[in-house]
Amino acid sequence: MSHPVSQAIRAEKLSFFDSESFTENSRFLSRVYLLFSSKILQYVRKVARNTYPVHDWKSHREVLRRVFSLDHSHHLFHASPINWARFTEPQLTKGLGYFLSVRDLRVRHERIKAALLAFGANPSGGFNCASVAAEVETNEKTRIDLLITWKGDDEQTQALVVEAKINHVVTKGQLQSYRRHLKNFDKGLSRLVVVSPKPTGPLKIALSQNPEWCWVSWRDFLLRHERLFSSWADDPHYVQFRRTLWEQT
Repeated sequence: MSHPVSQAIRAEKLSFFDSESFTENSRFLSRVYLLFSSKILQYVRKVARNTYPVHDWKSHREVLRRVFSLDHSHHLFHASPINWARFTEPQLTKGLGYFLSVRDLRVRHERIKAALLAFGANPSGGFNCASVAAEVETNEKTRIDLLITWKGDDEQTQALVVEAKINHVVTKGQLQSYRRHLKNFDKGLSRLVVVSPKPTGPLKIALSQNPEWCWVSWRDFLLRHERLFSSWADDPHYVQFRRTLWEQT
């Protein structure tokens, strides 16, 4: 028998294989398919139902909105980041200090308090005379990235020290130097924080050697801040800065 393709070319029409043109293996596979095709289809449908259950996307969306506080009109996710520049650690730290140090005392206190809580500090016992300083030089000529101070009702000065990292590591003796600088303050020390994208190996070692310090990720800080921050103390430039901080950390 000539090949079906040859037949189709000569007859100028399509031709089908007849049963005798199949090899033994082809006939065997054909029988297997006819025997099990309905069962295979049933199995695939069953697996598909178990693997891809129908989700209640509306309820899931509401959970995400609550977790990320997306109902807040001032949420950083509603803003566009600054894409024309890649900022350095000092620039981002100074930027945060700038937005926390606005002239309006009421707005400043609201912003600083939200930042303190987001970093894990608890400004209990009153919250007065709050101030923020970036790149604070110590007696040992090192620089604290961000220093937030305030006074409680007992007039005792408390402090939050933030060591900000993005692409660099904590250097030897750096955390101890900042801790010694705080002897200039009263005993009401609040918190020592290293903030970075993730806890790298060298950072874990430094933290194990300095147990009074703790680690917070940039994104955890920002998400907490969005939940705790009041919209009346916000402005579009500050929202854009936070979104840029999210994208670049």
